Amino acid sequence: ELGRGTRAVYSPPGYLIHGPTNGLGQGLWAWPFSLATLEPTGDTFPVDAAGSSASGSQDGTLAYTDQAVESAFEELSWRSRTGELLGAVGQAQANISQVALSPDGQRAAVVSREVGNRTPDIWVHDLTRASRTRLTFEDHTEASPAWSPSGREIVYRVTEGSDNSLMRRAADGTGDPVVVLK
Repeated sequence: ELGRGTRAVYSPPGYLIHGPTNGLGQGLWAWPFSLATLEPTGDTFPVDAAGSSASGSQDGTLAYTDQAVESAFEELSWRSRTGELLGAVGQAQANISQVALSPDGQRAAVVSREVGNRTPDIWVHDLTRASRTRLTFEDHTEASPAWSPSGREIVYRVTEGSDNSLMRRAADGTGDPVVVLK
């Protein structure tokens, strides 16, 4: 059983990736899990002792924040399933958190509070072109990006004071944001 407040994400080919279950410490754990039976199929095991904010793509690629890295700028990187660093991707950026990998694994939506900005915004990193695009510009806190199954839209949370809304926007930044739930 996962602890209260533990955020778990499903990652093919059959794992729930989650934080520590006792509410203490940090790190990412994998729990073998069957979508067919909605039951665990094995015991949990550690993925990365300093990992957080996991996201999985449909091909089984796992993206997460490495909290062991201390720098004014952070970069996304690919690692093998054994943890070996395969290389950096995208562009370095200040305060990256809440990484959400697109369904095709080619882009990543992240939350970043750039130097000089009062509130965090959503950015989209194109992992093949090593470029990034700012998706949100409002003077509110935008967080928790999630990709649509097609990869054409991103849904995210907007916090204005004590009010929260879910917004939807084209992943390429075109058009205006649409309120999904207020």
